[in-house]
Amino acid sequence: MIDSLKIPESGHMQVIETKDGGMLIGRIVSIDVDAVQVETSFGKTEVPIRAIKKIRRIPASSMRSGKHWYPDLNTTRLFITTTAQMMERGQGYYSNRYLFFSMLAYGVTDRFTIGAGGLTLPIPLKDLPFYITPKVGLWNQESLDLALGALIMRVPNDDDSFSTGILYGVGTFGGPEGLTAGLGWGFVDGEIENKPAIVLGGKRRWTRRLSVVAESWFFPDYYDEPWVIYGIRFLGLRMTVDVGMIAVPSEEIVFPGFPYFDFVFNFGY
Repeated sequence: MIDSLKIPESGHMQVIETKDGGMLIGRIVSIDVDAVQVETSFGKTEVPIRAIKKIRRIPASSMRSGKHWYPDLNTTRLFITTTAQMMERGQGYYSNRYLFFSMLAYGVTDRFTIGAGGLTLPIPLKDLPFYITPKVGLWNQESLDLALGALIMRVPNDDDSFSTGILYGVGTFGGPEGLTAGLGWGFVDGEIENKPAIVLGGKRRWTRRLSVVAESWFFPDYYDEPWVIYGIRFLGLRMTVDVGMIAVPSEEIVFPGFPYFDFVFNFGY
């Protein structure tokens, strides 16, 4: 029996995926021994229980003008910046930047996420940079999320490898489309920077399949101007694609910057 086979609460609808690859969006209104009645925008239809692969609950607000606006499942990240929101237990994603930087992240519990990644190049593993990204959720409310985390990287060199990364605290205000702000202290082999980097960012839904995303990094000890990443997120049912530009304070690189690209495949939702 499918655990989510139930009549949804008011204010919610359901996405019903069938084993033959079909999909219905509506509400289960009755459940019989062998089939369910589903009310969609086109009327009621009967679906055999044995044909159902998966049922996902979605907010009724995600239906606009009779169309399902795909959710942005990447609530835990902007482009590079992590937000304070957490994945639920069993949820995860695989991300790839520029085709050469891969990462896999997984929600161990509702409040603890672990990720790992590095370069994906055909060279010996001992010569590849590798990193892990633990993250702990401290506070989770509708309008405020707080989290602590780290990016810990092993970097090989000719003589020996060394560790570097960042320890951070981050807050997200206003839900998935709110403002994210954080502080991060860089370190190299255990020596931690005195002044933190500051990050500000956010995203806003634009159309059914598009979101606008932006983030800024401030490095008080190194640059007078912020690093800025801005662009568009293309939304699918389980996959997103980010296309943007990175503008950095440099005499050689001017506005609009140089291209940024990634794609993310989400699972466990």
